[in-house]
Amino acid sequence: MSNVYIDEGLLDAAGLSEFPELYAYIKERFPKPIGELPQPVPIGDQTLQQQVKNNDDIIYASNEVFEPPVPNAITKLDLSSQLERNSFLASSGSDPTLIVYGDRITLTASYATTSVFPNGYLFKSYPQEARPKQ
Repeated sequence: MSNVYIDEGLLDAAGLSEFPELYAYIKERFPKPIGELPQPVPIGDQTLQQQVKNNDDIIYASNEVFEPPVPNAITKLDLSSQLERNSFLASSGSDPTLIVYGDRITLTASYATTSVFPNGYLFKSYPQEARPKQ
């Protein structure tokens, strides 16, 4: 079975060998020569592969300039400082965390309150970054 490629072996094991349309994307049995490999997809002024290499060089101290992340990546904002814990809450529980992603907001809180006040975390303000898009 050493001559059989893994794709073909998996298709045989799954019983899909008799359906050639399901694996029509397998075009060649042998890898392409280095010169025929697809070119990296450019992202901005550099390629993603070059950015990864540069960041790897930084980790191993062979490069000193940090490459910022891809500009269209979703950013994560930690807005936990915009929450305040009211003094009427019981002391048990963890501090809340408010995380704003590009497409969603996550509020995580674990707390115990006194019987008088069933909820307890309030916003100090409503930050511009957390406002819903119009």
